[in-house]
Amino acid sequence: MIIHVRDHSKEVETDEQQEARSARIRRRALLFSAACEATANAFSTARAASPTGGIQKPFCGVTGAPSWAYNTPWEERLVDFHGHKTWCRIIGKEDTGEGGFFGFFGKSTDDAARKKLPLLILHGGPGLPSRYLETLELLAGQGRQVIFYDQIGCGKSYLASDDTAPPAEEFSVDLFLDELSAVKSAVGVKRHHILGHGWGGMLALTALSRGVPEEKQAVASLSLASVPPSYRQLIQDRQRRARELPVELGNALLGDAPEELKARALDAYRRRFVTSRPDAGCLNVASAGQSAVVLTVLSGQDQFQAGGLLKDWTAADLLPSLQVPPTLVLRGEDEEFAPPAKRTLL
Repeated sequence: MIIHVRDHSKEVETDEQQEARSARIRRRALLFSAACEATANAFSTARAASPTGGIQKPFCGVTGAPSWAYNTPWEERLVDFHGHKTWCRIIGKEDTGEGGFFGFFGKSTDDAARKKLPLLILHGGPGLPSRYLETLELLAGQGRQVIFYDQIGCGKSYLASDDTAPPAEEFSVDLFLDELSAVKSAVGVKRHHILGHGWGGMLALTALSRGVPEEKQAVASLSLASVPPSYRQLIQDRQRRARELPVELGNALLGDAPEELKARALDAYRRRFVTSRPDAGCLNVASAGQSAVVLTVLSGQDQFQAGGLLKDWTAADLLPSLQVPPTLVLRGEDEEFAPPAKRTLL
């Protein structure tokens, strides 16, 4: 019997291995700092710089740092788009379907079909950066690559573009469709899943209706969270929900009222039908980077009145050209949409 002894001391790392190891070390240092901060309840935060030149604090929606994250590679990159920069965050590596270190034991011919495809996240708002969805990074701990990006004009994409964005008249649904294609190309996304929240789900459906056959076939499944069947239906549901508030508050949202009363009414509405903790965690962090320009251009001046570029958007108009992959529709028990809206999405 011949026993081969491998001398690790003489191995030379490739550039790719060195880069991966450096990324893991940076991630561990970042998370260790965050965990120490949570334990000490310090006011100053240990942070790592992102490619945008801004500051990134990890896991704003999670107390401490999950153990899986210490060994999960991650990266941030900037994509040139429309004279600006689109910020992307990639958590984990794409599953190869090889089953890990011991994957050669019992490997079957259809293992590749069961590999965990990447998940691409399309945030809502409009103009609310992806940070509020950060807890979806937990999926990377299960071996699935998760890809986020902040749409043009908001969040870290705005910061990366030297605090600039296209003028209001240049925004269009087509602009966001082109950006989505640019991100997929730059990141190297092939077959993948999509999760779209709110406006992000509307964008995903529109992309699936307009894309070339190869782009449509690349989407393995679609998860639509809080996506309306039409924008006008969303407005009708919001108006109905507003009337469920105390009369004074409901009237303030649907009519003229002093700014102080409108603000109090909107806060009550958000706590009742949007989130029970509007000032907590990642949502609070994301709200600081929301683009008022993007929100107004797409949704209009008043969220309780149909307006903006989306005012006539309806899923029904997309159906003739829509190639729908396996789709999961999600909604909150007490959110803005009426139950019939969920049943008539597609």
